Amino acid sequence: MPLRRSVILAVVLSAALAAAGCGGSGSTATEAGPGGRVIGDTLTVYSSLPLRGPQAEAARAMVNGQRLALQDAGGTVGDFQVKFTSLDDSVGPEGWDRDATADNARRAAQDPTTIGYIGDADFGATAISIPVLNQSGIAQVSPAATYPGFTTTEDATEKGEPEKYYPSGARTFARVIPNDVVQGEAQARLQAADGCRRTFVVAGPEVPARALAEAVRNALGPAGIALAGEETADLTAGEADADLVAAIRETGADCVVLAASGADDPVALLDALAAGVPGAGLYGPAVLARPELLARLAPRTQRALRLTRPVVGRRAEPPAALAVLARYRRVFGEPAPPEALFGYEAMALLLDTLRRAGDRADDRSFVSAELHRTRARRSVLGTYSIRPDGDTTLRRYAAWRVAAGAPVFERVVLR
Repeated sequence: MPLRRSVILAVVLSAALAAAGCGGSGSTATEAGPGGRVIGDTLTVYSSLPLRGPQAEAARAMVNGQRLALQDAGGTVGDFQVKFTSLDDSVGPEGWDRDATADNARRAAQDPTTIGYIGDADFGATAISIPVLNQSGIAQVSPAATYPGFTTTEDATEKGEPEKYYPSGARTFARVIPNDVVQGEAQARLQAADGCRRTFVVAGPEVPARALAEAVRNALGPAGIALAGEETADLTAGEADADLVAAIRETGADCVVLAASGADDPVALLDALAAGVPGAGLYGPAVLARPELLARLAPRTQRALRLTRPVVGRRAEPPAALAVLARYRRVFGEPAPPEALFGYEAMALLLDTLRRAGDRADDRSFVSAELHRTRARRSVLGTYSIRPDGDTTLRRYAAWRVAAGAPVFERVVLR
């Protein structure tokens, strides 16, 4: 399924870009663009996230966070009413769906009241939605997509990135969490602190997994860690590759990192590594911090596994974040997953951008440019700016261990 999905994605993206025509360099945000003005005094913000499948719990928390941020703002910005519409880009237990994602992006682009779009979460979905929304000049904020190629050439893996996502030539996409170049550095720092000397990198075949593997490889040397070897493997297989485990053991690696994507389910391989490379530390990215996945790991695998995530435990959260998490529990009647803060900040950033836009809050291209002019914003995630390319200046990553099938915060490794 992952390989077929990658091929389908390439076809969809190529068609979208062909229809859009050739764009400019897209290196910075500009006010020139195809956006135009919203009709009427209602501004609509769409959200598109996978509300079913492996990321459903986190996605629902992000949507609830968006609702809470809009509620905190009173549902208005200046003289404008802000309408929120949550869409599901999944159609079943496998998670996001290319057709649902494309339909969501087109619906937002064709709605004359749309001013902003929050999404998507996965690489594939985001690669589909950005060009569609970019042609309409709609400001897009992702609360979860970390693939570097949407914003920079650093550790990007696809030809023509990032310009190929922006047919209008203007940048319309931004994100509120660090990209995977930063996660690669966090991984290397964590491994170095844990005493790793030789790390073997296993990457899934998907584009984001390969990009993360590249980021980790680039960060190992500066952290004083040797690359023991690298291999691409099927991280969705129900049985582990015994030859791969044996090969890793032969390299003398004392640590193994799995560069996985959200579609991967590497339980079998992780268990085989814990048994077949005894004493080696196992490491994974934030996309593996799913309780339904972690609970299926053998106890010794859980003890060996360390994860990097762009969220911290409650004891390390700033007061503003704790206040939002407390309100979340009162409003929705359940504890807030940490991803709720990503959704909250994505909406809060859009609302702040509209506020700064003033009487031009209904001008799509102006709002998109204003989004990229965000500077020193104090938020529930920390103080940050949005770079002209759409990346946040935030770098915070934390180490999480696994206990009783759930991720447990340990400490901040990158600030």
